[in-house]
Amino acid sequence: MSANNVPVDLANGEAVSAYIKQKIRVFRNFPNPGANFSDVTSLLLDPVAFQVVIDALKRRYIDQRITHVVSCESRGFIFGAPLALALQVAFVPVRRARRLPGDVVGLDYVSGFHTGRMEIHQDAITSGDRVVIIDDLVASVR
Repeated sequence: MSANNVPVDLANGEAVSAYIKQKIRVFRNFPNPGANFSDVTSLLLDPVAFQVVIDALKRRYIDQRITHVVSCESRGFIFGAPLALALQVAFVPVRRARRLPGDVVGLDYVSGFHTGRMEIHQDAITSGDRVVIIDDLVASVR
């Protein structure tokens, strides 16, 4: 996308945020009563809006000397992989337990939605790497 086709000034964080928010559907009381779930799949239907998200993230992290973009499966991959390409850095997929072959390291977790374990390849990140974690989930309880 050329700079002429961008519908919002990427240097204006508030304008970018407002533009992106208008592209995301919010489902009240989903997945549980009292929760508000912001569904990014509606944003993905608009390739210009999707590109704005990636461009805005790139702009945010380009000068941070990031070496790796880490994203959780599966929808985190939607934003993490293109951001890694835009930044020209490694992409590290975080997967559910027993989904990656070879040696892995992991962490057990408990969230408002469920419990589980997430893993990455043991050699994916080393000391000194600069990592940004990108995910798609935006949920709030009111």
